[in-house]
Amino acid sequence: MDQRLLNWLYVQGRDTILTTHEQIALILGTSRQVISRILKNLEKEGIVTVGRGWIKVCENPTCQ
Repeated sequence: MDQRLLNWLYVQGRDTILTTHEQIALILGTSRQVISRILKNLEKEGIVTVGRGWIKVCENPTCQ
């Protein structure tokens, strides 16, 4: 599921994606909790930055 989520984020073609965890879960066929957990892990790794209603895909490790 981690790889599916990453692929979906990169396919969006934008650095900031305006969406919710619930919307992504519906698209990928999983639960909101799973998406939230994966995004939290990706944020710890510096791959994304997450806010309310948006996700920013980082191009460098110091993404804010």
